[in-house]
Amino acid sequence: MLSNLMMIEGFVTSSSVNIHKFNNKFIPTQAVVSLSIQALYIGFAKKQTQLTTNIGDLGNAGAATPDIQDLSAAQLAAYKQTEQGTKTLYKKITHDSNTLDILGIITPVNKTEHPFNFLLEISPEGKLFIDNELDKAAGKAANFIWNGTIKMWWSSYVSTGTRGFSSINAPAGHTLIKGAPSDTALVKWGTETNPLTLAVGSGKMFEKYASPVQGGKILTHIIGQVSNAYFSGQQDAKWALYPDSTINSSIPRPFVEDKFWIELNIDLQLEIDGTTYPTAQIAHFTDEVACGDNVLFKNMSFKTATS
Repeated sequence: MLSNLMMIEGFVTSSSVNIHKFNNKFIPTQAVVSLSIQALYIGFAKKQTQLTTNIGDLGNAGAATPDIQDLSAAQLAAYKQTEQGTKTLYKKITHDSNTLDILGIITPVNKTEHPFNFLLEISPEGKLFIDNELDKAAGKAANFIWNGTIKMWWSSYVSTGTRGFSSINAPAGHTLIKGAPSDTALVKWGTETNPLTLAVGSGKMFEKYASPVQGGKILTHIIGQVSNAYFSGQQDAKWALYPDSTINSSIPRPFVEDKFWIELNIDLQLEIDGTTYPTAQIAHFTDEVACGDNVLFKNMSFKTATS
């Protein structure tokens, strides 16, 4: 800092201290500190500057990010450009199935495959980034990776009838009450203050290329586990159902008419040569749905990651 109004931001390349005065006990009372700085910004003081805005949170959990003080000017510029490129990489995300409901996930408990397959359409800006910037990283391993979480909690419940260990319809003439039921077993399906983590997953995205006539460029990234026309042989998506083990075969299943909030978040990251760039885009879905409604993961969107 030069004053409370002006500042210099950059990297210290060398420093020295010259002591000019001592007191009678030989304690230094006056010194001059000299700094040589590779300046990135000189001007009015700001709360958010080049490093805090562009580099973001380098302490991202599990991410092997470089120490920016060890980067050359060219390396720092490349880091910033790559991080910026991840912020507009994807234009659209869609779920593979139009018929998935909550019951298709929670029944039965011992499912080994989960229908959480997603297609991510790369934006025009993302195509330019991949074609122009990542091509410059030839010889370095570039992976697009993801980490996802699906949570659920009660929205409203049928006030009458007895739930079984497979989902059934509620009694005729039933009414819905907002909130979670008081039954301790049913509460395990999640509350607003303590949602149930329904599934967690992670893996590497697959790349789907255009035909040679279209230039053979990457058009879509795929998160896939269950094989079908789009995902045949692509089994790298790893989803774990009920990771906290609070749900088992002895927990009653909701009625088809019971309603829940479902929330899905998928962090999308780029890893180049062992460096994982901070999450820039998060695929997001949240909605209030009845257990039997085939509307899960429709109208998904992206939200910006925050440091």
